[in-house]
Amino acid sequence: MTITSPRHIAIIVTDTPIDGIYEKYGDFGDRSINLLESAECKTPTKKYQVCFEEKSDYTEALNNVFAELERNWNSGVIQAVLITGSRTDSFASHLPWVARLDKFLKEYILDAGNTTIPTAGICFGHQIMAKMLGCKVGRNLPELGYELGITTVELNREIFEIEKSPFLSSLVHENSNLFDHLNIVEFHQDIVYDLPPPGVCEALNTSFKGIGSTAKCAIQGIVTANGNVKILTFQGHPEFTTPETLDMLQSDLDQNIITKNQFEKSVYATKSLNNQGVIIGKSIVEFFKLNSV
Repeated sequence: MTITSPRHIAIIVTDTPIDGIYEKYGDFGDRSINLLESAECKTPTKKYQVCFEEKSDYTEALNNVFAELERNWNSGVIQAVLITGSRTDSFASHLPWVARLDKFLKEYILDAGNTTIPTAGICFGHQIMAKMLGCKVGRNLPELGYELGITTVELNREIFEIEKSPFLSSLVHENSNLFDHLNIVEFHQDIVYDLPPPGVCEALNTSFKGIGSTAKCAIQGIVTANGNVKILTFQGHPEFTTPETLDMLQSDLDQNIITKNQFEKSVYATKSLNNQGVIIGKSIVEFFKLNSV
């Protein structure tokens, strides 16, 4: 007998738990769910763990999770998709789980025509969607390197003018002025270098806008301006709270992933700037509402 899941947002979890972080904050999927709930999302969520440790064969588990994901998609119970962050490179398609996710995104989101379900991506999720849209994705320039801690993103004002803008309800001050910047947690050295090329946009009958930029990363997110493919992505981590960000920075320092200088600068910025991740969470929830099928 086939058990049908209730209608829900599919949280595609693309990392395994991080020791020392998971015990306090949960995994990437848990934090993404917390973000949606803090943004007053009323739709239930369901995690799909598609990432596995490479220490042993996980073919059966991978097949099972994608079979469930595809079954629920085809039955119409999935209302929206959120792809989480990950420590894995989005372009590591030699890994079986990344290759399988590539295949799923192409078949079910990019090739779905007018039935596309709204899809959001965070960090890795942003990068893998950009990769599938034909953007250049790779390591940042050596002189720029990592972007870490709470960072100010300068917003592209054009995102407020697009059809069904998900930002108008959340990125407006009390005096009705639009936000010109946002503070969001960053943890990355891979970046998206450009927007989807014209040929891809034409093939998908969809156009896109960049959400904003920083000194280290020009494409801080991508949003559908109009067309069939409904995409909203962020390079940063709106799901990371300030205490968690500080713990993650300490963990990266302890593992020699970042230098003492990088750590100190990032901690200073993180303690100094207001974390506005919840505002971004509200934009994601509004995006799902505006584009639900």
